[in-house]
Amino acid sequence: MKTAARNPASGRREVEIPPALGCSGTRRAIRVLASLFLLTLVGFGCGNRQPLFYHLSQDYVPVGGPGTSWTYTLSVGGIKAGSYSVVVDTAIVVGLRNGWQVEQGARIGYWSRDGKEFDDYLKEAVFVNERDVVVEERWWTHLKLPLIKGSSWSDTYQNQVTAYGQPIYRRSESRGQVVDLETVSVPLGTYAEAYKVQLYRATSTTSALFPPRGDTLNATEWYAPKVGLVKRVRGDTAWALRDYQPK
Repeated sequence: MKTAARNPASGRREVEIPPALGCSGTRRAIRVLASLFLLTLVGFGCGNRQPLFYHLSQDYVPVGGPGTSWTYTLSVGGIKAGSYSVVVDTAIVVGLRNGWQVEQGARIGYWSRDGKEFDDYLKEAVFVNERDVVVEERWWTHLKLPLIKGSSWSDTYQNQVTAYGQPIYRRSESRGQVVDLETVSVPLGTYAEAYKVQLYRATSTTSALFPPRGDTLNATEWYAPKVGLVKRVRGDTAWALRDYQPK
C-alpha cells in the first residue's frame, strides 16, 4: 500500500512505496493460502464431513483374518430359502499370488486383495465323456479399488485346450461399475452409505465334441464400510446379510 508524507525541506508531499514482500513473506503467504484451501476441502469450520475423503478412508471390502464370517439369508422369488455362509479359512498361495482360502457355502473359493483390486480365483470346467476338462483357471477382477461412484472396469479372456484330440475354445467377458451410493436395509441393519455395484459376466465354450455352451451373469451388489458385501441380487435370487463376525 502507498503512503504519503510531507518533506520538511521542500514542503512537498512525497509518496512512499513499501519494499517488496520478499521470499520469506511469499512463503508465508503461500502457506496461509494452502492451509485455507485444505480447510475448505475437509470442511473444517462449518461442521461438515467431506464425503469423498470419508469414503476413501473406509474399508468397503474387509477380508479380516481366519474365522471372519458373513452369514446371509437366501431368498428366491421373495420367499426365504435358507442361509448361505462365507468363512475366511486360511492364508494360501494360489496362482503365484498370496490370497485367502474361503468356505463359500458347500464349496471352497479363493480371494486376493491389494490396494487396487479384489479378485476371485476362477476354475471352470466342462464335462466331456465322463471327464471334467478345465477351460478357464485364473484370477478374475471382482472389484476395482477403491470403490468410487462412476468407476468401472472390464476384462476379456480367451483360451484353447485340447481333449480327445479336439480343440475346445473358451471366451469370457466381464464388466463392473459402481453406479451409486445409497441406503440399503438387510436383516443385520440399515447401512446409509453402501456402494451399489453392477456386475456382468458372459462365457461361451465351443467344440466339435459338444453343442455350444454358455452362461450369463447379471448381478447387483451392495458394499457397506467396515462390513463388506451386505446384499446381492441375481435374477430372483437375493442374499441379505444377517450376521457378521470379524476377526
